[in-house]
Amino acid sequence: MASAKTTMSTLSSDTLAEPPECPLCAAPMACIGELPKIIARPWVEVFRCTCCTHVLTRER
Repeated sequence: MASAKTTMSTLSSDTLAEPPECPLCAAPMACIGELPKIIARPWVEVFRCTCCTHVLTRER
């Protein structure tokens, strides 16, 4: 059985959305991880604020 593997190197910058601003301090957030779509679960992006370390997830 072959498995499909998605890595950051296979994703182009066109496929990634712009990171949001922090809802607490309005500083830019950095993407710290992505969970690829698996069956019924959507693609999830994980962001962390560069100032206050607040963590935010976003489904795509």
